[in-house]
Amino acid sequence: MSDMSNLTGWQQRIAHELDAMSAETEDLGVKLCGNPDLARQFAEALQSIDLLAQRQKCIADILRAESFDAGLQACPVEGLVSRLS
Repeated sequence: MSDMSNLTGWQQRIAHELDAMSAETEDLGVKLCGNPDLARQFAEALQSIDLLAQRQKCIADILRAESFDAGLQACPVEGLVSRLS
């Protein structure tokens, strides 16, 4: 990952916002999973919340990467990688 100082102002702001969104999304998922009945009833939806957080984090990391291709290679979310390739 490259030094944040190499990014333009808008890239820094977007990456930061995506990180914040990812953390908030993960926190929401953790809170919802804390209710066993809810977790059982909405297991697929909770997995979707987790995937959303992962996608947000990957996009932030892509913005920070030394190159777009390097960012894509580091992203573990295959569907996102294929859509952005």
